[in-house]
Amino acid sequence: MNAPVLIPDPTAVEFALAQIDANRISGIDVDIIRRIHSIDKTPESFLPILAWEYSVDEWEPAWPITTKRAVIKASFEVHRYKGTAYAVETAIEALGLGARVEEWFEYGGSAYRFRLTVDLQPEEPWTSQSSDMLVRTGLRAKNVRSRLETIRLRRTTASDGPFIAAFIRVRHLARVAPFVPREIEMRPHTYVAAAARVKQTIRLHPET
Repeated sequence: MNAPVLIPDPTAVEFALAQIDANRISGIDVDIIRRIHSIDKTPESFLPILAWEYSVDEWEPAWPITTKRAVIKASFEVHRYKGTAYAVETAIEALGLGARVEEWFEYGGSAYRFRLTVDLQPEEPWTSQSSDMLVRTGLRAKNVRSRLETIRLRRTTASDGPFIAAFIRVRHLARVAPFVPREIEMRPHTYVAAAARVKQTIRLHPET
């Protein structure tokens, strides 16, 4: 492919054009035909085409390439389970937001409502564009009956500040004292007795 194909005795112009064509042909990536449908291997310029082919509902050209590939991959599961809480969470997770769907019976809300809870990293930004994208993605993946009620944002941060602690101490004191009777009952008894002593004296005299 690198050797130019020329007619016999080419002119200088024909030779220069042949060299240019040879360089163009050698620079063509012919293996792209095999990689075009590989989400992990296809060049970034082909990702919008794959997104259209796989019916990706939400697409932003400014996304990082990792997000673009993740959204395309998630499209299979989203369309397979569309209309369920799992589909909503899968579509949102592909955007890198990681929201959790809570249905109305889980938090005591109105019937057929749901809310989204997003756990943000300590330094993760949140903008109005992020909120709009979250709403659009959730509404496209949900069922027709359910309605998005609210979005909750939670952020956990670590701090080296003072720690405040409290504890409860319960003390139970039991005293064991000598038994003191409340009432003393006396029952005296009088015993009457008598004795008789009889003394008899017998003298024996010898015979005379």
